[in-house]
Amino acid sequence: MDLNRVEESIREKNYESAILQRFVFYRSLCRPINYRVIAPTEDMLNKDMMFRKEIEGSLQVYFKIFVTTSRHIRSFMKYESRLSDLGIKLPTWLREKVKLYLGESKGEYVSSP
Repeated sequence: MDLNRVEESIREKNYESAILQRFVFYRSLCRPINYRVIAPTEDMLNKDMMFRKEIEGSLQVYFKIFVTTSRHIRSFMKYESRLSDLGIKLPTWLREKVKLYLGESKGEYVSSP
């Protein structure tokens, strides 16, 4: 991870920076192997706790959406498979509504034929 880019994003208060979000994500989940390397970046981020909390809050929202959506996708795929095993095919209109709800148009859900 390019810590120079992370620090630049912190200085610019770039809430949308993918590398900054990744840094905050990794730091919230992982213990660093060589803390001395990232300590200055961590300190820089900690100087503005409101900014850090905002980034962390955004990541929490993303995770809630991901976990909720992925759980529904797996459940629907299992349900659809079980029905298929019984010889029951879901009506196209129903499959399309479910796919739309689960976000297939964004490539998040790919159903079986």
